[in-house]
Amino acid sequence: MNLNRSIRWRGLDLETLEHCHIVANGRDTRIRGAIIGPDFGLFYRLKLDENGHTRTVRIERTDGKTLELFADGAGGWSDDRAEPIPALSGCVDVDIWPTPFTNALPIWRSDWADGQPVSF
Repeated sequence: MNLNRSIRWRGLDLETLEHCHIVANGRDTRIRGAIIGPDFGLFYRLKLDENGHTRTVRIERTDGKTLELFADGAGGWSDDRAEPIPALSGCVDVDIWPTPFTNALPIWRSDWADGQPVSF
């Protein structure tokens, strides 16, 4: 899949404004976004491998605090010091709470068939 697209949306339950840019080239997918909320702001970056598995996550708040995580694509995670994070073992995706975008990651990997239900 080749894609180079910007998307914007406004949150309903929590009043947010988000701008997201997605670049996919068949080798990987890179996603960059910014979210402005009523009392916070954050930037995020995700890198997915060619199979749509999350490989890197970087979240930076507007106050400068940063979280950077690295995944092996099979449920193993480490921090920016290459220390394993056992609490995340088995997780294959990240959910950045204020954005609905990260909920779509497992959907992107699905092998859809007409008339066949899919569970996530």
